[in-house]
Amino acid sequence: MPSDEFAQGMALIEKRQQNLTEIENKIRKLLDDLTDEKISVAIYLNSVRLLRKPTGAEKTTPVPKPEQKIEIKEPIISKTKPPKISKAKETIPKPKPKVIKTEPPADKSELKKVPKMSVVLRETPVTLSEAEVKAMLKKHDFFCADYKWTRAWSNPHGKGITHSYIEQTLHGDKVVLDKATGLMWQKSGSSNYMTYAEAKKYIRDLNNDNKPFAGLIGWRLPTLEEAMSLMEPRKQDDMYINPMFGQKQGWIWTADKYSASSAWLVTFDDGYCGLYDVHYYGYYVRAVR
Repeated sequence: MPSDEFAQGMALIEKRQQNLTEIENKIRKLLDDLTDEKISVAIYLNSVRLLRKPTGAEKTTPVPKPEQKIEIKEPIISKTKPPKISKAKETIPKPKPKVIKTEPPADKSELKKVPKMSVVLRETPVTLSEAEVKAMLKKHDFFCADYKWTRAWSNPHGKGITHSYIEQTLHGDKVVLDKATGLMWQKSGSSNYMTYAEAKKYIRDLNNDNKPFAGLIGWRLPTLEEAMSLMEPRKQDDMYINPMFGQKQGWIWTADKYSASSAWLVTFDDGYCGLYDVHYYGYYVRAVR
């Protein structure tokens, strides 16, 4: 075993050292007696010292060095607390009010506001006598041609009112706005003759909720004074009405009656107002609102 050989080597070295020590003591004693021979003795001693080194055959197994323990240093952990990161308080943003954007109508004429009217006309239907019609025509200075059948209420010297018409197209339907009265009229009107009852049905159809005329409701038969406001004192293109309006509707029903069986009408062909039987099939409708 390596450990036994090591022990034997150490014992042999120890023994040799003891012998050498004894020899060295003896030499020292001789040196004291033999001063003259110090040099030779010194040489001798040097040779003896050389004997302390073991020969090649006597070389001992080197003492193994103890294993060095590798010290693993633990990482230094700082005990200081990391700085606190202040978190901003989470705030719930208040909802912004929704802004609803409305697209402008395709026809910019729809944006035109009804101006302040200069002439106020009655819009509620009533029953009118001949005298009341004459007084109304005089009040508004409306023109009404003098014929044998209109002499009781005619006003041939009436000058009418100064109009300011604006033609518009709303949802594909043409209308005329009168800035003087604030009234909006159909540019044309019904395409066929009608009785008075059919005229009322025509008005109901204009106010159909699904597709009202010009996208608007509130259409109605005009009162006599509203219809007479369109009358011009002189013919324009063979009719007593501004040529901006349709020329087909030369005779129109009004909402005012003379009796249960007759109603007032307006004719732009001959420039007057009259009354006729409600069952007569021979007049058009030009609605107003």
